[in-house]
Amino acid sequence: MAGSGPVRKAWNLTEHSLHGLLAFLDPDPNRAAEQYEKVREKLTRLFEWRGCIPGAEYADETFDRVMKPKIYPGAKDLVKNCLDRGHDVVLVSGALDFLMALLARHLGATGVIANRLEIKDRFATGKLLRPVVAGPEKARLVREHARAHGHELDECFAYS
Repeated sequence: MAGSGPVRKAWNLTEHSLHGLLAFLDPDPNRAAEQYEKVREKLTRLFEWRGCIPGAEYADETFDRVMKPKIYPGAKDLVKNCLDRGHDVVLVSGALDFLMALLARHLGATGVIANRLEIKDRFATGKLLRPVVAGPEKARLVREHARAHGHELDECFAYS
């Protein structure tokens, strides 16, 4: 069909393709994460310039369509088992807080440590609020959270 524009191929971001993108950006994982954040920030600014609403308003749809089908089938049971033993379950991720809050609610987790977007006048500015949950800062935030909630890290568990 002449003149109908480019044909778009359906594409999904998989863990494998994300790792490929990060490796393309930089062989060092920490530098790759920094590069990824720069690209994401520029895209967010583009969306703001085009008048798009912030990602938080798409969170439920994104969670149901993208995240929920990829959750390990036994994840809810694992979280419930930890809660039944009196443990707190805190999800720690470099993802955005509004998506991680949906995941925490779905799984029954008690808390979230995640990145937050700066929002001004209902639009994302493309900036993450500090502290940014990545690399050594992520580890510091976990230590700080544990201390603030009276947990000894030697008695805590972490899963990836």
